[in-house]
Order: sequence, then C-alpha cells, then structure tokens
Amino acid sequence: MPSDTATSTRTRSRRPSPRERLLKAADELFYAEGINSVGIDRVIDRADVARASLYSTFGSKDELIRAYLEHRMEISKARLRAAAEAHDDPREALLSVFGVQAATFARPGYQGCAFNRASAEASPGSAAYEVPRAYRRWLHDFLRDLAAAAGVAEPDQLASQVHLLYDGANLARAWTVTPVSPRPPGRPPRLCSTRPCSTRRRSLARAVAVTASRSRPRPANGGDGAAGGISGVTGACQQHTGTRSNANGRAGPRSWTQGSCRPCIRNRTRDRPVG
Repeated sequence: MPSDTATSTRTRSRRPSPRERLLKAADELFYAEGINSVGIDRVIDRADVARASLYSTFGSKDELIRAYLEHRMEISKARLRAAAEAHDDPREALLSVFGVQAATFARPGYQGCAFNRASAEASPGSAAYEVPRAYRRWLHDFLRDLAAAAGVAEPDQLASQVHLLYDGANLARAWTVTPVSPRPPGRPPRLCSTRPCSTRRRSLARAVAVTASRSRPRPANGGDGAAGGISGVTGACQQHTGTRSNANGRAGPRSWTQGSCRPCIRNRTRDRPVG
C-alpha cells in the first residue's frame, strides 16, 4: 500500500491535462495579443501538446475561443456573486460590483475587459460574438435582481443605468495608463456627490449669475450711463434710439436694461417697453 507521502508527492507533481494546458495557453495569448492575431500553432506550442489533442478536445479554434471566454465569464460571475453576498445591505450589495471592478483594474497585467476585446474582433455568429453578449445579459439580470432586493421602484431601469456606468468605467480604464487602486475595505463607493441635486443646481445658478455680472459692459463714467452711450432716462441705447416703435406703435425709444440693447448685445434680455 503506498504511503501518504508518496501519494502527496504524485499529487503535487501531476501534470495538468492537455485541456487545462490548452486553456491556460489560450487565456494568456488571446488576452494579451487578440483572438485573431494568435494562431493555433502558437497555442499548441505554448501548451506543449499535439495538434490532435486540440482538435479532439475542442474541435476547432472557435470552440477554443468559446472555452476561453466562458472560463473568464465563470470567474467574473463568481467574483461578483461573492462580493454581493458579503453585504447585508442591499444597496451596498448593488454597489459592490464597482469594488470588484476596481480590484480587477488594479491587477498586474490588466489590459482591458476580455469580453470587449474579443467583441472588437468578432464576426456575427462566432464564439467571440455570442459569449460576451451572453455575459452582458447575465450581468444585466444580476444587477436587476440586486436592485429589486434594494426595493427600487423600477429595478430594470436602474440596472441599465448601473450597467452603463460599469461599461463606461471599463472603457475609460482601457484608455488610461494611470494605475487604479482598489477601494479600501469599509469605504463605500460613491457614484456621485452626496449633495442634493437641488443644492448643486442652486450652486450652478449662482456661479452663472456671478459670471454674467462680471462680463456685463459697464458705462464709461461709472454712473447711470448718460455719458457712456446709454440714456439715463429711458435706458435706451442712444445709437439705436428711434429705430424701433414703442408699445403704442409710435416711433420712439424703448426702455432697455443698461447695456442690453439687442442690436448691440443680442444675448442680453431687455426690459418691457415704456407705455
């Protein structure tokens, strides 16, 4: 009867199966260089298997690509599920997808979403076309279920919105070389400012008002504008006085906000005409 030591030694020294070696080689090469750029011969050489092993195991390169992407999909699903299940708060569970995403971005060798990269090279009906779309359908359903658990009135709509943010982060990360650090434990992700939207709108309105007041033309004499081309009585631009009729249909000056004669500054708002 073999000893426990001999059994454990054989277990540690067991060489991966041809399928495992092929899948590992495909994962490394396809992700780093693209599914179309890498030929079958390179995968076979990297995996150190016979050509017959590839065709007997997967049947074709397209099915090898399918296995590669489905393997990646199962890993992504497991990470997202584990992150969501780690939170008791449904809202935190929904937002946990961004924590998983940030950790993925920070991994050494990350070169973008494998599904996006494969889709960019895919032709309709191929494995690289079908598997990423299957993953996107699963992710949308996953987000919708989390949103429903959080009590959202329209979970499908929120799932689409969160999915859009998720996709946008993937795209942005693919175009930047700045290292991304995963979110420290205990710090909740923030999708936007915690200030109420109405407060932000008021702040924006104040900023616009200040900018407008600074850019408004001032009279040359610093007073009511009589010496600066603006009538101090009516506020009408002297240059254009009498060119338009007033409210009674008689020719005469109109009352304009100081410096706001439309022929002079078309984007300014004028006062109501004098009766």
